[in-house]
Amino acid sequence: GGQAEGGERRMAALGGVASYMIEGFTEGYENPRGIPRAEFPDNIEEFVTKRGGPDNAVNECRQLYSKYKVLESTLADRKDAVKARKPDLTRTLEMIKFLKKKNEAGESFETTFKLSHNVQCEAEIDATTDKVLLWLGADVAIEMGFDEALDIIEGNILDNEQHLGRLEEDLAYLKEQIVTMEVTIARAYNHGVALKRQKDGK
Repeated sequence: GGQAEGGERRMAALGGVASYMIEGFTEGYENPRGIPRAEFPDNIEEFVTKRGGPDNAVNECRQLYSKYKVLESTLADRKDAVKARKPDLTRTLEMIKFLKKKNEAGESFETTFKLSHNVQCEAEIDATTDKVLLWLGADVAIEMGFDEALDIIEGNILDNEQHLGRLEEDLAYLKEQIVTMEVTIARAYNHGVALKRQKDGK
């Protein structure tokens, strides 16, 4: 029951993100992590005038553009780190399931384990083994039964997938804002060029 529910939660989380990404971002969308929406001015002349001229407008836009790019880089690195955790979590989940299956069947088996960086040792896992040690980080491990360990790892996988979904959402939204800023910078610059030509023409 718990494992089936965990699978359903994962599907719901991933399905929500996937459909959202396909539909895109509506005008009423507000980023849950507070990433501001880039303004796309309908009237570029009014936009430039409010900011004291083309140079000021371009500089203001470039500053915001730079902030978007820095955030994009930070989130991309974070996304890579989150994705890198998934294989380890998946392998851990499969190993716990394997140990539980062997225990229920009353089957001992031989394996190798890492003793140090370049040293591996052979060991026999007794069929009566009904607990595992889960590393929590900071050199801390806790002994627990198979079912409890499965619940924890499945929860970690779900959290990992949801975190990845949020990062993908933010990166897609950032990309849209960056494109908007690039267009606005070009429009403000071109408006400045047009004003200069008018002035020189006079």
